Amino acid sequence: MKVRQWATEYGSAVGLTVFFAIVLGQLPLFRETFVGKLRASDLVQFLGYGGALTIAWLSARQLANDFPEEWKSMAPFLALLLPLATPVTTALSYSVLLLICEPFLSKAAKGMYRWVFISGIVGSVGWFLFAWIWKCAPLIAAMDSRKCGKPPSWIRTPAASIEVQPAHHCKLFKNSTTRFSPQYGSSPFRLH
Repeated sequence: MKVRQWATEYGSAVGLTVFFAIVLGQLPLFRETFVGKLRASDLVQFLGYGGALTIAWLSARQLANDFPEEWKSMAPFLALLLPLATPVTTALSYSVLLLICEPFLSKAAKGMYRWVFISGIVGSVGWFLFAWIWKCAPLIAAMDSRKCGKPPSWIRTPAASIEVQPAHHCKLFKNSTTRFSPQYGSSPFRLH
């Protein structure tokens, strides 16, 4: 899927859904009409904002499954798309779901409602941190070390010896050739 096509499809769907939820939720017809304890404007806003959050989360999922070729430099961050979208969606859905639940919640039930969302947000942030530590950070470290021409630090290489020649400023070993293993640290010598 092309990036522009993806942004146009999902971005316009989210934008139009939020726009219509705001406009219809403010009309007097919807604000003055009740279904039991629930106002029609709250129901329309719940459907609009909830639909926009659902589309946004599904777009992050689609992007994670169909990553654009143009964004090769962002490939290490691919594992963070859903874990980042989930806490944002969960935090925003607290007030969206409250639009239709608030008239029916007692004080104790509202406290329980809050704790359910707190645990959901904390759990999804934990998922984000797990994805960062175990999936993204090693890929970023590997990508940075490849730019420098070295293997990643977490890859163990056998202690292969390399012949090196002393640098010009080192008078002690000026005419000798020394064996050096890269596993045991840096050296004042440069490679042939």
